[in-house]
Amino acid sequence: QQGWRRYIDCLIERSTSHIIAFTILHEIAAILPFPLIYFSLKYSRIQEYV
Repeated sequence: QQGWRRYIDCLIERSTSHIIAFTILHEIAAILPFPLIYFSLKYSRIQEYV
């Protein structure tokens, strides 16, 4: 198998697990920045400069 074909075959064989893993990682990456940004701004001294 050449090129992308081997990756496509692997994806087709295990499509459910790839979709579940992608969904979990996507949601973590979408939600996690909000509390990180909030608490980093809350406990920083940025209020003194704004």
